[in-house]
Amino acid sequence: MKINYKTLAGISLIAYGILNILNYKLLRLSAESILGIPLIIFGIPSVFVSFSYKKRNMIVLSTVIFYTGLFLTLDGFYKVYSYLSLILFVFFLSASIFLLLFIENTNNKSFLYSSLLLFIISYPTIKIIEYLESTYFFYRYIKIENIILPLILILVGIILFIKREN
Repeated sequence: MKINYKTLAGISLIAYGILNILNYKLLRLSAESILGIPLIIFGIPSVFVSFSYKKRNMIVLSTVIFYTGLFLTLDGFYKVYSYLSLILFVFFLSASIFLLLFIENTNNKSFLYSSLLLFIISYPTIKIIEYLESTYFFYRYIKIENIILPLILILVGIILFIKREN
């Protein structure tokens, strides 16, 4: 059997249906976990297929799907969702995407440098955001959670736009 994206999507939809049916009778999973597990099932082999077909856009999409499934599953089991965990998730996701793009094309060192930079600045950024959220002025008047995440997404978008020819 040839593995392609349609096969993987079919398998993940079957897993989603089975988890939904079993959730009413046997399992006690949250809705986030039921959605996250099929995304993980789709994401892992999809990255492998993307590497074999040498499709960068699908490597990025597969990585986003996998980490979104992982985040939803962890949130379903441990209730880890907060603005700080979401910002850390975006940093880690972006760094992982750049690292996989570097693995796909080791000649392009800018992917490696971007990945390392995002990995390195993620922890200090979280500590700075925690400090700013604890101060009354920033939390009350500037609403830091509504500013930082769009800035991070804009920064990642600019980096991807600059490197679009690759």
